[in-house]
Amino acid sequence: MKLFYVFVLTLLPVLAMADEISQPDAQNITGLLENKTNTTNIQEPEAVDNVDEMPLLSPENTDPVMETEEANDDEATQLLKKQTTDDIRSQVITERQQYNIFPHSFITSLSKCQADKTIKKTLFIAEKAEIIGREKNRCHIEYNFFDLYVPMDILPNIHSFDDLQTLLKNKDIAQYKNVPDYDYKGMLFALSACRKKTDYYGSWQQQEDLNVVTMRGMSAENVDDVCEIKLTNKVDVDGILYDYSVTCRIPDTDLQEILNLYSELLEKYDQKRQVLGLGKVNVTPAQHNAETDLADKELMFYLQQKDYCLPIE
Repeated sequence: MKLFYVFVLTLLPVLAMADEISQPDAQNITGLLENKTNTTNIQEPEAVDNVDEMPLLSPENTDPVMETEEANDDEATQLLKKQTTDDIRSQVITERQQYNIFPHSFITSLSKCQADKTIKKTLFIAEKAEIIGREKNRCHIEYNFFDLYVPMDILPNIHSFDDLQTLLKNKDIAQYKNVPDYDYKGMLFALSACRKKTDYYGSWQQQEDLNVVTMRGMSAENVDDVCEIKLTNKVDVDGILYDYSVTCRIPDTDLQEILNLYSELLEKYDQKRQVLGLGKVNVTPAQHNAETDLADKELMFYLQQKDYCLPIE
């Protein structure tokens, strides 16, 4: 046994020298990392048959050179991932731009502002562009919910649906087609709420189509004995807001005369509040039906004819 310990002690200096020789220097590691960065085939480490030959690493003698190599290798991997993501994103943008380009025949018609149309369909939406014709010094183009009046000198620069979407941001060129489309359902009950000095909130609609968001709704309140009904009609085009909202102002004296014509309908279908005692109130909501819908249309027409409704400044 003593001979064995003597033999082991004799081998320690030799093993230390061998371990020192086997460690690569910093310059060689830099070269290895550069080669590793430039290739996508990373070699797996070879398996070690004899576990006793594997170097033992502990927190106090961990090789700093190996830590640097692992850190740099991680940075190289992240860089490779970023480059791959950027390449994919660039490819998607390029393919989208190519997909949105107009057919050659439509571009030719557009350059002359001759009647023509083109449509692009995807899984969820459809984009349609139709050339109506020349009006004065502009070319009238219908694009989804907008009328575009494009100066003739701009036409050679329009080649795709993306170009039309850019024009939507120009209020001198783009006009929203559905401006008169207000949501006035519940007008009868809104006027009735005003007479009772209470607020009224009708339905609210918000619709998104491509980069266009439309918002419609109605609300009412009594301000200084004047019934103010706000008909909201807003269009947001890629962050640019078009506000076509209208406010109808009806003095209480006129309001009473108007509602007298609909007293029977209000008696049957208007909201009802019943006091039950002990501070409890039973509320029966207003009922919308064909009769009240007809009354809403009649009232909206009457208010417009009497110039009660004006755009919000």
